[in-house]
Amino acid sequence: MGTERALYIRERNDGLYRPVTYLVFKLLDELLIMAPVTAGSTAAVFHACQLQGSWLLFWLVHYATLANGTALAYFLASITPSIMVAMPVLSFVLVLGLILCGFMIRVAAMPSYWSWAVKVNVVHYAWGALMINQYEGSKKSTLGGINVLTYFGFADADAWSYLIIIVGMLFGWSFLAWLALAFARNHRR
Repeated sequence: MGTERALYIRERNDGLYRPVTYLVFKLLDELLIMAPVTAGSTAAVFHACQLQGSWLLFWLVHYATLANGTALAYFLASITPSIMVAMPVLSFVLVLGLILCGFMIRVAAMPSYWSWAVKVNVVHYAWGALMINQYEGSKKSTLGGINVLTYFGFADADAWSYLIIIVGMLFGWSFLAWLALAFARNHRR
């Protein structure tokens, strides 16, 4: 999206399409290609690693998380002045998401003023859904004598609910990308 900015601006100013049309096309273009690729790669990983739980949930979480990354990248590309700014900002946001998802620093060990960062972090919900899918009902999986889901704070969570939250975040990032495409003016004509 960042590399097509000049073309998008010219075609939009010429009245060829609206921002929502452009965004929906771009998302569908990416998501339709991602579907079979992620289905194949997750099937290979799921079976080669002999993972437990539902492959369908494993695939949908992977697919929805990648779709979130795509929508986030579109949003950042739309609000930043160039792709040279958007890429490091995206990298920073994604690394921050990885650090604050609850794996490197458990949610229970985080300061209370970081709680908002966990609640808006798509990686937290994706990792949580995958953890629940893998370890739900397993009494053997423990860390320091504590059930692994209890240790990481997922004992009372539902993987399918987390998937719904991930899809909701996809719509949120897409809405923000639409707003940025429709109203942000960080270019010169």
